[in-house]
Amino acid sequence: MSDHIMQYLLADGNIRLFAADSRQTADEARATHALSPTATAAVGRAMTIAGMMACDIKNTGSITLNIRGDGPLGALCVVARPGVEVKAYAQYPQADVPPKYSGKLDVGALVGKGRLSVIRDLDMKEPWVGQVDLHSGEIAEDMTYYFAISEQQPSLVALGVLLDRDTTVRAAGGILAQLMPGCPEQWVAALEQAGAGLTDISRQLQSSASITALVERHFGHMGLVRIGEHPLAYRCDCTQERIERALISLGKEELDEMITQDGAAEVSCHFCNKTYRFTRRQLSGLRDEAAGKEG
Repeated sequence: MSDHIMQYLLADGNIRLFAADSRQTADEARATHALSPTATAAVGRAMTIAGMMACDIKNTGSITLNIRGDGPLGALCVVARPGVEVKAYAQYPQADVPPKYSGKLDVGALVGKGRLSVIRDLDMKEPWVGQVDLHSGEIAEDMTYYFAISEQQPSLVALGVLLDRDTTVRAAGGILAQLMPGCPEQWVAALEQAGAGLTDISRQLQSSASITALVERHFGHMGLVRIGEHPLAYRCDCTQERIERALISLGKEELDEMITQDGAAEVSCHFCNKTYRFTRRQLSGLRDEAAGKEG
């Protein structure tokens, strides 16, 4: 079955919940970027939460997560769009760290501490940006902190990626549950109790028949009502035209220097590793367009 995100209301409409099966998406990122095992877990978790957040975005908006920690992974960027389509880029994709107890991948050590920013582009004049400190690098913990501090939205976040011995992704997914304003205390307590059972979500994803079965096991007693389903896939939306616009934005002077020194150009997309090649003639045409804009 293809990756997907289920959307629910529970607790008499006082809690909304998203549940993602992201195994294929995480494995596509692993293969695209030749990610190390721990980097696969970090990127997979970040893509999963970004995908669930993008379920609220309509038209051509987007969610961008920028995670800049002081760990070996360096910067991590994830962009999610309606559909739901996600793409990711890690600064040092082959970086890795030793596992923790029982072979558990140490995502926190790989990411480190630093800064987390979320950009919500809702097709308005200016995108909304929220920022918090990275406290653990474990992604789920830091996103829980982000929702509470930056968006004042108490949330339960559980994310997991489990790898096979050959480092392919065996299971990946997550749950995002958020309290609606005025949620009664009895439902707050019920959500906290349900969340306590998700500490080993990676292995639960593997043993469950589906993400739906996992959600029903932990939240079925809270009056689950399914209200939507969204596809989820790793997909980069780069095009020749977008790369050309980026080159034009460099300006006439920089394009002139590029033509004089190299006579051609190669531009690689960080998100899919596709390479776009431009001849001297093509660069000259882009330089003329840049000159026209500057004039």
